[in-house]
Amino acid sequence: MESTLFDFDALPLMGEQGALLEARPARTRVRSKVADPVAHVHVLHSQPHMDRVFDYLIPEKFADSARVGTRVVVDLGAQRVGGFIVARDGTTEGSGRLRPLYRVVSEHPVLTASVYSVARTLADKYTGTVADILRAAIPERHARAAKEFLADAQEAIPLASPRPAPEPGPWEAYRGGPEFLAALGAGKAVRACMAALPGSAGGVEVLVRAVQAVRRAGRSVLLVVPTTRAARTLQATLATRVGENPTLMVSEESHEKRYRAFLSVLSGQSRIVVGTRGAAWAPLTDLGLAIIMDDAASTLQDIRAPYLAARDVVLERARRENAAFLAFSPYVSEECAQLLSEHRITLLDGTAAARRAALPNISGPHQWPGGEADHLRLPQPAFPILRRALEDGPVLILVPRSGYIPALCCAYCGERALCTICGGNLAQGTPHDPLQCQRCGVRVHPWRCQHCHNGKLRAIRIGSARTAEEIGRAFPGVGIILSGAHSPEGIIGNVSQRPRIVVATPGAEPEAEGGFAAALVLDARYLLGEGLGAETRFIRVLARVAARVRCAAEGGHMLVAGGAPPELLNRIARWELGEYAAELLEQRAELDLPPTATWVGITGASGDVRTYLAMLRAALNRGESAAGARGTQGTHDVQDAYGEHLFTQFSPGTGSKEWQSESGKETEADLLTGGAFELASGIVLLGPVPGARPGEITVYARAELSRGITLTRQARKTYGAYSAQRLGGSLRLQVNPPL
Repeated sequence: MESTLFDFDALPLMGEQGALLEARPARTRVRSKVADPVAHVHVLHSQPHMDRVFDYLIPEKFADSARVGTRVVVDLGAQRVGGFIVARDGTTEGSGRLRPLYRVVSEHPVLTASVYSVARTLADKYTGTVADILRAAIPERHARAAKEFLADAQEAIPLASPRPAPEPGPWEAYRGGPEFLAALGAGKAVRACMAALPGSAGGVEVLVRAVQAVRRAGRSVLLVVPTTRAARTLQATLATRVGENPTLMVSEESHEKRYRAFLSVLSGQSRIVVGTRGAAWAPLTDLGLAIIMDDAASTLQDIRAPYLAARDVVLERARRENAAFLAFSPYVSEECAQLLSEHRITLLDGTAAARRAALPNISGPHQWPGGEADHLRLPQPAFPILRRALEDGPVLILVPRSGYIPALCCAYCGERALCTICGGNLAQGTPHDPLQCQRCGVRVHPWRCQHCHNGKLRAIRIGSARTAEEIGRAFPGVGIILSGAHSPEGIIGNVSQRPRIVVATPGAEPEAEGGFAAALVLDARYLLGEGLGAETRFIRVLARVAARVRCAAEGGHMLVAGGAPPELLNRIARWELGEYAAELLEQRAELDLPPTATWVGITGASGDVRTYLAMLRAALNRGESAAGARGTQGTHDVQDAYGEHLFTQFSPGTGSKEWQSESGKETEADLLTGGAFELASGIVLLGPVPGARPGEITVYARAELSRGITLTRQARKTYGAYSAQRLGGSLRLQVNPPL
């Protein structure tokens, strides 16, 4: 049968004939003058089928330095690659002569058993390679930093802190808060998600008390934040309040500083670590509490395979090391809501009295008189509120985009003004600048609409610079500050209580001494966005603004203009964030969407995806058969000594008729509209749909949570076999991809 773009009817039967049986090789004892002469090395190789442990002989010159956890260089085929010794003994499963270690790189072990165990677990969960995870978790050795650190070796900081137990303070504003803090002080592995309140009840003081309690219990603390700016600020605060100087671990530091910080943590000279995404792997001694702030921030998820979320790294480390866990954010993400539904964590939300005391007045267009308020960018009720607020202090105005006019359209027909070269948006940087493409940078002058050939433009969206210009005309004599990554003065950290207007973009909102007197959010419809998680991202932005405004008792007011959904505004006004996250989770569960189900996105050329899916289907079906055999015969799953499954060889067979649709034939048009097919028992295949790159397609394998790890582990294992046999081009596998 002739194949179409993606023809399920033409999927070959893989592994049905000639498949090699998985069997554990016999172990052989190695004779040598060196005690425990065999080093089991997990190599850092780029190919997925090489992501495993190999055995090497330890020469006499490395008898003392080749310790478990040290970084080494070994010969692998014709290549020389790096790796880590993950075990050392006197036996091997190899049948031939062992090759010797080429070099021992690190002076002492840098890979801990906990980090290696977490890396292996997350490699299975995220269909990635352990090698990719270890590259991100363990920084490359820096010779000068290592020598200076060893020469200036200091004693490890004592575990216990002599300070008295902290008072609950702001923790009393949360249901279960004092009990959670007391459990931290007792060294217990309690885990929770906190829907942080605005104001001091949700400020850094909450974290300071938690760190003090854990340090008094003699355990270490890890704090992961989304930005370097936030990490530096939090480090300075903790250094002042806790009495210890936390180690800062951020990617913006030089390689030398990062490696010195890593050694300081590894050696026990630091008990508190504050950092960005990579700090989630900090090898702290006796980890007692792992905190992740703003867990839904995009900066807390890797942009490279295997696309790890820092939340999962921190949570898995807490589980492995019997530590406490706290997700601290002014919202509840759907992923935390799923953990709550599974009773893996508890919710710490504000009491009714604390919510009333902390929240500002929050209003939207649906509460203002006049039906035109929904459609006006600067509705009339905003002006008297802002004028009154400017008598008492600064005012914050939030705009979705920076720039002057970031999006334009034809004033006559409404057609979007796009670049004729690359299709990018045409924008205007200043009132006197010509139009410029935001994608390829070409300048366009004059401009003519491709649809109606008129040359007059109007703005679709207004940027922060144009907003500041308009506000300046409405409030003459009032100082205006621009805060944003592309603003002349960059991101402003703090402002005084002097009356002024601050125009900021999301993520660049400064703190005001004593809080802003009022805040105005413009073009809210553009903040909402699309896709899964849009509501949480919207709440995240508005919650950051609400947290910077004075409480209602002090006259604080937050106005939201520009088409925000009333239901969302009502939830924020009542701060019912945990309840709303649970409702969003229920909506996802009805459609089996992440995180209520496990999805694996598979992207590549159609022929390559077809081959891979045939292998995956055969492997999953074979696994079901093996599970049935274990149930009746008591056999066990075959794994090597380090938990890595042996790769199975596949032999292509004939075409399969098991994948025919009801019509008996798949066409390209049918496939591109989407569909659902059963790949294996309990696992559904959806798609394909066109991929992001020309010539690629994407399909999604979906499994219920109870079978999720089976799907991801087998997807990872099958891709190793696919790569080893060079059956096609590279594929991109991503667990719970953006939808």
